[in-house]
Amino acid sequence: MKNRIYTIVCVAVIIGAIVWIAASFVQRRGGGVSPTPIAGMPERDTTPLTSMEFRERVVDFGRVSADTLLCATFVARNTGAKPLVIYYVNPDCSCTGYTLSKPVVQPGDTLSIVLKLDTRHKSGLHRLYTIVRANTEDQLYRLMLKAEVDPS
Repeated sequence: MKNRIYTIVCVAVIIGAIVWIAASFVQRRGGGVSPTPIAGMPERDTTPLTSMEFRERVVDFGRVSADTLLCATFVARNTGAKPLVIYYVNPDCSCTGYTLSKPVVQPGDTLSIVLKLDTRHKSGLHRLYTIVRANTEDQLYRLMLKAEVDPS
């Protein structure tokens, strides 16, 4: 009887661990929980659409040494007639942080997004993506950081 209870408890723990791992995997891949919006932005999108252009959407650092903090600045211009609202900036890795210069940009004005990549505990070729969501026709924009990290 003790062995049967022990087996049931072990199976329950294993199933719980599998569910927990699967849920965290789905969350990291963009499913389930949406990214945290910029403070003060409404949850429901009622903002008029505008347009935005990035000067560049890929920064290639080339070959870098490990334990380096890389910073890339992405500049975007509001090319539309309405204010541009950045709803969120969502890096796909916890090793990538960001700073947004301003969440609302008037027509003709620019904003900057600084992405910081920590190469600690990394080696080899890395392509890290960040998704930017705004009140534009193309609601999602993908920014990319590339680096080949030398483990030495």
